[in-house]
Amino acid sequence: MRLNKSDFIKIIGIGAFLFLSVIEFSSFVEYVLRHLQIALFNESFGFQWLPELVGLIIFSSILISIFNNTKKLLEIKFKNLLLILICVFFGILILQFFYPFWGTDFILENYPQEFSTYYEARAGSNTQFIIGTIQIIKYVVFTVVLFFKI
Repeated sequence: MRLNKSDFIKIIGIGAFLFLSVIEFSSFVEYVLRHLQIALFNESFGFQWLPELVGLIIFSSILISIFNNTKKLLEIKFKNLLLILICVFFGILILQFFYPFWGTDFILENYPQEFSTYYEARAGSNTQFIIGTIQIIKYVVFTVVLFFKI
């Protein structure tokens, strides 16, 4: 298969927006889960890194699913696929922009003490180490999936 310059640039754009969409979506889910964790669990809940773990699982699942279905993705015209991914990416960004107006405000109004306690517990060095490690693992998963699918 011979690619012209335009198709090559579209493929790079597809990869970039696909990766950004998956990473931003998993980050958005983590953010929402943090608020659900604050609202649903009491102060003694000790897994402040749970949203990041769920984000890693979602990120990995979507990424593996995409790589397993690349043949189907390549059947779509590059320009159409790029446009779809750009719309998905900006849709996720719009959700991330508007969520704090409702979600964060709701949590701060109804659970101010739990919010404070939760983020104080997340500030511990062990928790930060776990959270940081989970974030790095996302990129390791991407690297491994990419390397073994090529």
